[in-house]
Amino acid sequence: MGHLHSELAGKLLANAREARRLRTSMLQVEAVMKLLDPSANIRLIAPKRRNTGNPWFKRGTLYRAVIDTLRRSPEPMRARQIADSLLAGKKPEPTRK
Repeated sequence: MGHLHSELAGKLLANAREARRLRTSMLQVEAVMKLLDPSANIRLIAPKRRNTGNPWFKRGTLYRAVIDTLRRSPEPMRARQIADSLLAGKKPEPTRK
């Protein structure tokens, strides 16, 4: 058990080092942008977020819906049963994805 704890602590430290490295790289890129164009507004550059748009569930609501479904169920449910229960009232639109 202690081995797992120390392994996770090591990963945490490695991630902190990586975050510092990335922060430094961002500052360097901003400095080069300012050198090339002193009027550039760095604050307008926003971090890119992945679009994980789920057409049936808003962000942060799926986990709660699953827990509520499991609480209301009189017996244990399999993953497929949970999915069917959650999508019962939804009409997904077909897409090419």
